[in-house]
Amino acid sequence: MASTRCRGFGDDLLDFITAGPKLRKWYGEGERMPTDGMDMEDLDSAGVAEAEAEEEGPRDAILVTDAESLMGEQIVLQLILARAKVRVLVRDAAAIKTAYGPYVTAISGTTDDPAAVAEALRGVRAAICPGKVGALVAAATRRKLGHLVLLSSTGALQPAGFSIGNFINAEQAVLRDPQREQAVQQSGVPYTIVRAGRIRNTPGGNVQLQFTQDDATVQGDISREDLAKVVTGALQKPPRSGLAFQVVGAGPGRPPSDWSDVFAGFQEA
Repeated sequence: MASTRCRGFGDDLLDFITAGPKLRKWYGEGERMPTDGMDMEDLDSAGVAEAEAEEEGPRDAILVTDAESLMGEQIVLQLILARAKVRVLVRDAAAIKTAYGPYVTAISGTTDDPAAVAEALRGVRAAICPGKVGALVAAATRRKLGHLVLLSSTGALQPAGFSIGNFINAEQAVLRDPQREQAVQQSGVPYTIVRAGRIRNTPGGNVQLQFTQDDATVQGDISREDLAKVVTGALQKPPRSGLAFQVVGAGPGRPPSDWSDVFAGFQEA
C-alpha cells in the first residue's frame, strides 16, 4: 500500500525552487532570488566561483551533509529561504544541481569519504550534520571550522510495520547514536547540539516550541520543518565552546521569530 503524509511549507518551497511557474509567480517574471552578498548578475557563475575558490579565500558558506535525506532537504530549504550561501555533500551532485540550480553548490560524496568532506569544507564557515558524522569531525578540527551544528535525538521510534515508519526509524536510529555527540564534544570545534524529540512528517509552523537544557530524555514530537528552522536558527549564535539543548513541540502557536532571544539564556558547556 502506498504511504501518504501531509504536505508542509517545505514541500511547497521545494516545488517553488524546482518549478519555473511558481518561481516567476513569487519573484516576478525573469527574476531570481539573490543570496547574501551577491548581485543578480553573479547568480549564473556562483556555483563555479565557489567550486574554484582557494582554501585561503573567504569562508562564507554553510555546508549541509546528507542533504539528500528528508531532514537534510528541509535544512537546505530553510537556508535558501534565509538567502544563505549553501554547499551540500550529496551522493548525486548532478541531481541536486538540477533541482536547486544556482542556490546550492553540490559536492559528490558522503561523510565516510575524507577527500569529499575536505573538498566540501572549502570556503565553509559553519556545517550542519543531520546524519552520520564519519570523517566530518576530524576534517572540521583540522580546518578550525567556526561552528558545527549536530542534529541529535533521544525521541521514541515510530511504530514499525509500514514503509515510511521504517524509513524514519532508520534515520532516527542514526541520530540516537551517542558516539556522534561524543565525537563532536571532543573535537575542539565550537558546536551546537540540537536534541529533538520524535520527528514527525507533519506540516510545521503551527506549534510553539519548548526548549530545555536538562539531561532528561526528550519526550514529545516535533515536525521536520520546525526542527529544520531550529537547526538553521542555531547558526545565528555560534558558541565560544559548546552548546546543547532539547526541543519539542508544545501545543498550538508558532515557532519563534527571533532566534537570538531563544539562545540568549542558554548556558554553554
